[in-house]
Amino acid sequence: MSIPLPALVKQHFATIFAGLLPLHSCGTQAEQRRASAVLQGTMLVAAKLSEDERDKLIQRHMVMTQSLTQKVSLLPPCLLYIGNI
Repeated sequence: MSIPLPALVKQHFATIFAGLLPLHSCGTQAEQRRASAVLQGTMLVAAKLSEDERDKLIQRHMVMTQSLTQKVSLLPPCLLYIGNI
């Protein structure tokens, strides 16, 4: 059974968000621009979310997001490279 993209993005929102947050905060300028574009646009469109809905998901999943962000920050930088998105 296939899951529609909006449902899939919402289901894995915390994981996606946590993976992009270190790039948005500490990446090169290009990585920060790409991560910002995904967090503020692409992800919202794919999940069919408004900014308010995104903010509510962030609040709802704050503990999981924080835990995942800490784990991602321990990865070697070469594994965080997002390439040409």
